[in-house]
Amino acid sequence: QRCSCPDEGKCAIRSVMQEVRDAIVGVLEGVSVAHLCDRVCDLQGPLENPLDYII
Repeated sequence: QRCSCPDEGKCAIRSVMQEVRDAIVGVLEGVSVAHLCDRVCDLQGPLENPLDYII
């Protein structure tokens, strides 16, 4: 939702939220599904019953 500031270019909250968005994008650009799988194993240990997907 847009703010009600008359000049969005001078809105401090909008500026900070843009920085937050840019930081989130920076983190997510470096994350793949493989990275997420590795993190799950690091945090929870190896899966006891890994999924098997066959087409």
